[in-house]
Amino acid sequence: ALDKEKADHLRYKVDGDMVKLFITPYRTTIDERDLEYSQGDYNVDFVLAIGVSSEDDLDVALSSHGQILSDATVASVSLEEDSNLGSISWNDKNASSYSEIVASLVKDLGDKELLDEQIATALLTGIVAATDRFSNAKTSSRVMTTAADLMGAGANQQLIAVQLEQANEITTNDRREAEPEPESEAAPTEVKPEKPKDQVGA
Repeated sequence: ALDKEKADHLRYKVDGDMVKLFITPYRTTIDERDLEYSQGDYNVDFVLAIGVSSEDDLDVALSSHGQILSDATVASVSLEEDSNLGSISWNDKNASSYSEIVASLVKDLGDKELLDEQIATALLTGIVAATDRFSNAKTSSRVMTTAADLMGAGANQQLIAVQLEQANEITTNDRREAEPEPESEAAPTEVKPEKPKDQVGA
């Protein structure tokens, strides 16, 4: 903020990643003591809340600006129960994971450019982890189709296998370190009978 009596003209220029402001003073000089800074509201049109059931679960950076939730369209995605957040609620109890839901959403949008190799790998990682490498009850024909689509989009299956294996090894080692070591039982001591003393006759 600046006292309007000190400014004659104001213009801005976009220079790369920077926005430069140019202030022409009016019959005076301007320095940093004349300027005041404050943070305005974010310009947000749409909020997609994944796995969020209420405002209490929102990130502090978002919940601290309540104007965002009132001005923007809020859609919530959940696996188990309907969310009370937002005007749009998408619940899919048959999905294996949020990764599968997001992958389906991207596919329905019909824009292939939204799904690059890195994003496809991330989504497939979530599906592989949730289905325990396609071996538990969450594995379905729809899951396999979604996984095939992600691989077709460039998902790196070998990288996923290596990363999940390393994560599993770390978890296993952490559990072993957390478990107390069983106390070792003392080995039984063998007691040898004493030899009888020689008796001396009278």
